[in-house]
Amino acid sequence: MSEFGRTAVEEELSSEIIYSIGNYVQLCARIEDLIACSIGAVESLEGAEAERLQSELRLKPTRDLIKAIKVVSERLPDDHIWAEFFNELRPYLHRFVENRHKAVHGVVSSSEGLKVKFFNKAKGCIELSDFDRNEVDMMVQNADKIARALNQFCHEIETRP
Repeated sequence: MSEFGRTAVEEELSSEIIYSIGNYVQLCARIEDLIACSIGAVESLEGAEAERLQSELRLKPTRDLIKAIKVVSERLPDDHIWAEFFNELRPYLHRFVENRHKAVHGVVSSSEGLKVKFFNKAKGCIELSDFDRNEVDMMVQNADKIARALNQFCHEIETRP
């Protein structure tokens, strides 16, 4: 709650939903940052070069950043402990990138159940779709697993001899 009282969002949505959506958005931001870190790590970049690449990657649209994961997959040997993870990560993120866009750009309302209004780029129109608390919880859990795994990968790759 702000020092001026409850915001318009707080008046309409439960604090649990606001927290969960905010948590999910932050997890998505971390995933994007860790993808950039992963790419820089497998490219063996350090210092200013690594920062430049990460900045360039972070400026890309989300779908392009997801496509860039292919660099990691291509650099890791097929039998590397992380190879399967990165081979599965790219199609998974492509499949669920719309959830990230809904969370970041959508307008959530709670009249007659939870709904999100968002622009569907593929259809070229505004859509209204239903969702429930369980879906939000699942999105948060999956994003958390991915963020933790990417964080572990970056740590392992950066500390290798």
